[in-house]
Amino acid sequence: MKLDRDILTIVCSSNQKYIPYLKTFLNSILINSPSVNIVARLVNVDSETKKELRKKFKSLNLYIMNDNKKINNKKVIKPEIGEFGYQELLSLVRSKNNNLITNSEGVYCSNIKFNTINKLLNKDFKNIVYLDVDTIVRKDISILKDNLQNYDIGMFINEDELDCYSGWNAGIMLIRNTNASKMMYLLIEKFVNDKFWDVDADEEVFDKIYNEHKEVLKLYKVEKTFKDNGPNYDIDSHMWSGQSQEKVLNDSYKIESKKYEIS
Repeated sequence: MKLDRDILTIVCSSNQKYIPYLKTFLNSILINSPSVNIVARLVNVDSETKKELRKKFKSLNLYIMNDNKKINNKKVIKPEIGEFGYQELLSLVRSKNNNLITNSEGVYCSNIKFNTINKLLNKDFKNIVYLDVDTIVRKDISILKDNLQNYDIGMFINEDELDCYSGWNAGIMLIRNTNASKMMYLLIEKFVNDKFWDVDADEEVFDKIYNEHKEVLKLYKVEKTFKDNGPNYDIDSHMWSGQSQEKVLNDSYKIESKKYEIS
């Protein structure tokens, strides 16, 4: 892994289904924030696709982590489905672009990110940012390294979800390599491994582990500019997230995404 461990390192995961989003994500980094590392864990992605990615993004500091795993692909309904009315659900179920129904491989891609992060912490990478691949990077995000310097971890807390959920949003996670962050992420990985096929395990664990150890963890509350979830996206935001159905239904996101699409 010939990467500079001192610069900001972006971690992401993708399976074959999400490769189009991954390409857009990587291209947005190439155009707007090329001075970072990217470690992409590719789950059951074919060799030709990996070869294509290396060729198209050879000017990026890109490392591909191969993960070929036999998975029993059962359907999994995401919890966001409760946000929609009957007619909306009917339309989404009929849509080929429906992202509310995933499968076991999708859950694996999500929950394996903690293993990836811990591998990099053990290899002495100094500053790590996990991002979902439906993120569009619109500005230089290398500044996150500076934002994190007085903290152990960084998370975006969605104030709109505090009444119903913890508000933690695992679509972006910042980790500075400290004893406290290493401890937390080892505990998180252990917790997630015990509930590995739970689609909600990643965000549930943050509330639990952080509150049990917050006296020794310095938390950076990530600003919305780095985790703009829409639906009314801010034109000045550093990153737009296509979480849930925004990537499928939101016209602003789709128009922005097309700027970075690559065949």
